[in-house]
Amino acid sequence: MVNEGDFKLFRNIFIAKCEKAVNPAFYRIKQKYERNFKNTKIKYSIDNDMAEFLLVNFESTNTFRILYQMNKPKVYVNIHYIGLDTPEDEVFELSFTQLTPRTLCDLLEKFIANCKTIGE
Repeated sequence: MVNEGDFKLFRNIFIAKCEKAVNPAFYRIKQKYERNFKNTKIKYSIDNDMAEFLLVNFESTNTFRILYQMNKPKVYVNIHYIGLDTPEDEVFELSFTQLTPRTLCDLLEKFIANCKTIGE
C-alpha cells in the first residue's frame, strides 16, 4: 500500500533535486557544448516526473532521461541512442543522494562523447 506521506516526501525531494542538481548540470553542459555542434541542437526540459536532455539533429534524437519512480527514494536514468553503430542503450538507478551536479555532469559528458562517436 502506498503511504501518502512518503509519496509527497519523495516527490518534493525529486523536485528539489531537479532545482539544485539537475537544472544546473543540464545548463552547464549545454553551455559547454552547444557551440561545438554544427547541425545538432541541445535541448532540455524538467517537470515533476522527468528531466530530459536531448541532442537533436535532422537524422536522430538521442535522449538522456531521469525518471522519477513514484514512492521510491531513487530515480531511473534512461539513455537512448539512435543511429547506425550506436552504443547500447542504458538504464540504471541512482539514489537521491547520488543525484548531484557532479555525477550528472560526468554522466552527460559520457553521453555526449558516445553521441560524438556516432556522428553528432
